[in-house]
Amino acid sequence: MIEKLIMDRFGKFHNKKFNFKPVTIFVGKNESGKTTLFDALFQVLCSPKASKKQGKMLKARYSDSCKVKAVFTGEPVYLDEDEFLNLYAVRSGDMDLDLSSGSSWLEKVKSSLFTGGLDPQRLKSKFESLASYKGSLKHNKALQELEKSKAQLKDDLDALNEKRQNILTQETNVLEAGSRVERMNKEIHKLEKGIKEIENELDYQKKITERSDLNELLKWIEKGEEIRRRLESLEAFKGEEISQFDQMKSRLQSLIREMDAGENNEQHLKTLIKEKRESIASLEESIHDKSMLPGFATDYLEKIAKFRKNPPLKIIVIWNRGLIIAAAMIFTSGIGIGFLFNTLLYQIISSGSGLFLGLLFLLLARKQDKQIDAGAQDNYAKWLKDEWKNRTGQSTGLLSETLDGLVQELQNLRLNLDHTAATVGEMKTQLNKLENSLSEQIGHNRNLQKSIEDIKNTSAEWLSRKKVSSRDQYIEKSLAYRNNFQELTRWEEECREELEKKNCESLDQLKRDCERRLNLLDKEAVPNQGKSDIEIKQLENLLKGKNSKLETSRSEQTLAMRSIDREQGEITGSLGDVPGAIIRTQKAIRQIENQIDQIKMDRHAASIARDIFNRISKDSESDLFELSQDISIQFEEIAPITKTVTQTYTQTITKTVTETPTQSPIQKVEMSELNTEAILIPDAEGQKRSLENLSSGTRDSFLLAARLALANRASAGVGILILDEPFLALDSERTANALNMLKNFQERNHCQLILFSKDEQLIHQASSIFRDAQCNTL
Repeated sequence: MIEKLIMDRFGKFHNKKFNFKPVTIFVGKNESGKTTLFDALFQVLCSPKASKKQGKMLKARYSDSCKVKAVFTGEPVYLDEDEFLNLYAVRSGDMDLDLSSGSSWLEKVKSSLFTGGLDPQRLKSKFESLASYKGSLKHNKALQELEKSKAQLKDDLDALNEKRQNILTQETNVLEAGSRVERMNKEIHKLEKGIKEIENELDYQKKITERSDLNELLKWIEKGEEIRRRLESLEAFKGEEISQFDQMKSRLQSLIREMDAGENNEQHLKTLIKEKRESIASLEESIHDKSMLPGFATDYLEKIAKFRKNPPLKIIVIWNRGLIIAAAMIFTSGIGIGFLFNTLLYQIISSGSGLFLGLLFLLLARKQDKQIDAGAQDNYAKWLKDEWKNRTGQSTGLLSETLDGLVQELQNLRLNLDHTAATVGEMKTQLNKLENSLSEQIGHNRNLQKSIEDIKNTSAEWLSRKKVSSRDQYIEKSLAYRNNFQELTRWEEECREELEKKNCESLDQLKRDCERRLNLLDKEAVPNQGKSDIEIKQLENLLKGKNSKLETSRSEQTLAMRSIDREQGEITGSLGDVPGAIIRTQKAIRQIENQIDQIKMDRHAASIARDIFNRISKDSESDLFELSQDISIQFEEIAPITKTVTQTYTQTITKTVTETPTQSPIQKVEMSELNTEAILIPDAEGQKRSLENLSSGTRDSFLLAARLALANRASAGVGILILDEPFLALDSERTANALNMLKNFQERNHCQLILFSKDEQLIHQASSIFRDAQCNTL
């Protein structure tokens, strides 16, 4: 288990340490460092090579200078990067499994499924060849050669046996064998004596070890009594009363903030009152300077109105464009038609008619009209502007160049002056309200100051009653009480186990038994320290070696004595080479017979192994069925189905069942081979669909279940599971189910669970399910 992650320099984290528990939760917004922490865990668990994809990604993101290390509880955990990313880690929004052949983690899964990692079909073919009786095969050829050699040796042995009657074994062989037996007896006696001495020394060392264990047990008992004494001294801090103090502190902080806001508001009101007074004075001065302008504006508006009633006119000529075009067309048509005639008279008549009609239409197109003289209006407007400037004495005067513009400008002037007067009245009313608000705010601020002083006095009295100088000291003693209580609870649990193991009814009895046994060891003068573990191990190995040598010597002694008995019966007064030849021939025959028996035995064993692996290769579907059942159980915890569905098993048996969350699990997931394209998963209606045709929520639910099932198969004792936003596509119900499934998985496998999320609701759910979880806010 990871106990601590030390990030000297990794991304945004510098000289940062994170502590971990069996369940650790990290919560933070985007860009708070969750992905950086995930990559840091990936680095310390997998150490990806810089030449591979993941190593290149980490190098590009964090450079070569990044430094991170982990402190483990127990043995460190090191994982293959593909195994880590497919089984023990879920990246944000990426639940896909890489089931492509060649992945090392996938081979582990296959090894656990199919007969311990062996390929039954390949072994079946191999043993098929070894079990064959074909004479052309190598082992059968060797068998034929051995049979021939055996027959030849038997013929030689028969010839030697005919000569055996004339061979006498020399007596010196018997005498030498007797001397060897005598030396063996002395060696055996010496070994027995040495073994006895080593056994006595080991028994003595066991007593020393027992004395050390008894002393440690008494220290452990004294530790429990010391914990009880400390707990009794902290009894006053047993209750959870800090909330009273915190409420006062919270109220005090709230009043201080309100006081600050009130003082700011008081200053703001003073500023507004000052500004309002200055604005009123400025507007009143402006009204006084322009008091005559409304009368002038009214007078000029009347003059413009009189001018517009009788404006100067001028005569203009207006041409009708349509009649002009018609005249041109008639004239052109008359001339054109005239050219169509061959007679000059007709040409003159046609052209003259066109000219006459064209002139007639042209006279009709001209028309005279009267309109207002714009130049006269502009001159009148200029005269009005000059007269206004002379009467008012303004340097700028009126700005408009037309009568309409002057009318609008004069009207706006009157309206602006009226609006300014109304604005002054409104501002005086607002000034009065601001002065009233300032008076109220000053009174409220005084009341707040009194309340703050009262709460400070009450907080000081509370600390004095608790006999502590600060809130931190009270928390420290409360925490000390809880820690000692937890330590005492663990000690009492260990005490119950120790009493049961030692068959004692009470702790006092266990203590008396330990002291009584120590007194006996004192009487035997057993010291506190003995040999080291290495020395004891050396003694045990020496004892084992001497026992083995003793057994060998005794066997050799028995064989030698038998040999003497046999040779004494064969002595006939002379010794030749025949006995040795007979023995050698018999030995050769036995060796050949052993080789023949071995070949036949191997051939028979191969036939048995061939049948076994043939059955195993046919039963591989049941292994896949087991895996699909494992995944179904995990999937059922996340996405239970309550509808009636039809399940078809791989053994071609069809059953119709009504499945509920409380029934024993059925095979909902079907796998024809270990490949995501060969998997069928039920949707919410119970219909079997391929992975790509599922909704994103159901797809992610299945992939999470599959990862956990495969992790169980791949490796026992890896002990870590890391999830970064694993439930993005899941609704609230499936998220709760998935969290409960992870809790069951974590408790069942005793693994460490690390969860990353920016969803505060998810963190709240996880914290309520994993009550001992450590939550870190980034």
